[in-house]
Amino acid sequence: MEWKYPDFDRCLVNLSCSVEKFFGLTPAHATLPEADRLLQQNRPRNVLLLVLDGMGTAICRDNLDADGFFGSHLVCGISSVFPPTTVAATTSIQSARYPNEHGWLGWDVYFPEVGENVTVFRNTRSGTDEPAAAYPIAETLRPYESVQKRVAAAGFGGYSVQPFGEFDTLEKMAGEITRLCALPGRKYLYCYWAEPDHSLHEVGRKGEKIPALVRELESWVRALSAQLTDSLLFVTADHGHIDHRGTCLADHPAIAEALAREPSIEPRAVNLFVKDGYKADFPARFAREFGEHFLLLPRAQVLAQGLFGPGANHPMLEASIGDFLAVAKDEMTLFNTREQCEHMVGVHAGLCAEEVDVPLIAIPCP
Repeated sequence: MEWKYPDFDRCLVNLSCSVEKFFGLTPAHATLPEADRLLQQNRPRNVLLLVLDGMGTAICRDNLDADGFFGSHLVCGISSVFPPTTVAATTSIQSARYPNEHGWLGWDVYFPEVGENVTVFRNTRSGTDEPAAAYPIAETLRPYESVQKRVAAAGFGGYSVQPFGEFDTLEKMAGEITRLCALPGRKYLYCYWAEPDHSLHEVGRKGEKIPALVRELESWVRALSAQLTDSLLFVTADHGHIDHRGTCLADHPAIAEALAREPSIEPRAVNLFVKDGYKADFPARFAREFGEHFLLLPRAQVLAQGLFGPGANHPMLEASIGDFLAVAKDEMTLFNTREQCEHMVGVHAGLCAEEVDVPLIAIPCP
């Protein structure tokens, strides 16, 4: 299986930086030339960035006609960030910053300030339904300013349309998007939909319902674009998907006994806090259990390599990533519990090309 590092000069962050540049802001990072060109050619009143969760390049290739609506509007392939997963990638899109800068590293993050692994979007203690605090930990301890907010502060419209409230159907999403685009003035809309990721986790890439679901999303975007004028609609994904060959910590007591705390980030990008007395032997111990399935990187190498991105690291990054980081480079996935291993089919957050590669689709709506 091919594995690769994200290209941090041609990734989701650079796409967001192009949006900032178009609205007269000064991006913190390089822009994406293809997006810059399209924005300058079209000079749209409305710029929309739609993220279809999990709809990586391979998902499109496997389920859509190459000359279909998405295929005929495909501009190029780009990279997700590391890890290629929703929390890290959507936060990078919204902030135009890399995960090492914003610190929202994955589904579960260790916050040394509170000594807890926290499920970021749910604000719960990892693996439970218990609130992690009476305040939103990630938003409080790792705050960031969104691109849409910066665009609004510059005197334009800046909006977010997501299905975490009243816009819980594609029909409602389309209605709100078209309503906002009809408002006067120039504006930027960040839009997000949770499929096909949700279904891919449940049934995997070869699940019977996946082809029809992906085609439905393509048809929905086609219909939405027909309702827009003076707009440029970018469509991309936060990451792709593979089907895992999973295992769990309970099946590897030689690893479990060496750990000082339960791993976090993602099952395919696992931070490992190792007890004193085990650290010198841990790489050999890990290799005996997992062979060549993972890259096992000491924290110093993770930081020196800039695996989570270039630029200035968040002050708490080093304390959040453990003594070692185990990154999957094939289907092998290390879950904390057997229940997670048995109930999740599709996965992401490792370094397989299918996880990292996402499409950049652009639809001018004159």
